[in-house]
Amino acid sequence: MNRAQVPTEQVAQTVQTVTELLILPAGADPDSSDHRNCFGVFVTWRGQDGYSVTQDRVSGRFGTYLSRAGNWAFTPLPMQRRQYRFTYDEAIAAAQQAVQTRTFQGMSWPEFLTKWPSEKP
Repeated sequence: MNRAQVPTEQVAQTVQTVTELLILPAGADPDSSDHRNCFGVFVTWRGQDGYSVTQDRVSGRFGTYLSRAGNWAFTPLPMQRRQYRFTYDEAIAAAQQAVQTRTFQGMSWPEFLTKWPSEKP
């Protein structure tokens, strides 16, 4: 049997892994760098360790990570890393909860919109 006769599912398998998601508060503009960087929460694939939840887009290993207990820490030690890893569903749920309490310079998202009305979507 030549290659043209092999059913598609036997030739290749496509696997898609979500590598990064941005969770924003309701009404935030995903195109605004202020909204993304000040109030966004990122869910990032970390390989076999699972997903991490961070306050900033972590390109390397440095950043502010959310623990399973709900606390933020700057770059946890490798021996603590398991406390900062989630399954996909756990990471989404944790990020959605964390984005509601995220503050920037002491302001919550609603306070930010009150102070800077021009930022309203």
